Amino acid sequence: MNAALELDQQISAGQMPEPAAIYCAVGSTGTLAGLTLGMALCKRNMPILGVRVIDSHVGPFAACTPGTVSKLMRKTLGWLRSIDAGIPDLQLPTPQLLDNYFGAGYGAPTTAGEQAQKIAQTSGLELDPTYTAKAFAAALDGLKKHSGPVLYWHTLASADLTGALQAAENTPLPRRIQTRLANEN
Repeated sequence: MNAALELDQQISAGQMPEPAAIYCAVGSTGTLAGLTLGMALCKRNMPILGVRVIDSHVGPFAACTPGTVSKLMRKTLGWLRSIDAGIPDLQLPTPQLLDNYFGAGYGAPTTAGEQAQKIAQTSGLELDPTYTAKAFAAALDGLKKHSGPVLYWHTLASADLTGALQAAENTPLPRRIQTRLANEN
């Protein structure tokens, strides 16, 4: 949800255009729930499209469904309101979960995902076949469906971030984060 608030600040500051839609991979549902709730709290009305990358159910239990995303959003909003009375009670948007990029199952690559990986590699973007390639494939398809910019939310999955962290400019970060990054390198 903090990422959604940061995105709202970037849009408001003119650092990026408001997306016509946001696409993200959905496993445990946290990213989709946080982005959807955060954008609703910021009064940004754009579709947040989650790309399901795990089974919808584990046995009889819902794991990755619109209902599990809604439940997490409701719990998070309730918790926020319990610690800050200034958080408005709002009508939560219905989570949008895309099932058609899942393929044969968790971890199984898809043709669309493999094509997305090839396209991403031309820009230096690394995708994994389990999560990010499927979400990026959906975002690429979204370019044809939405009038306006489409934002692909890169969750990096289990990619090694060492090189990215070492190359990142950290001076605008708060001192405690700069110190932590310096100690990890």
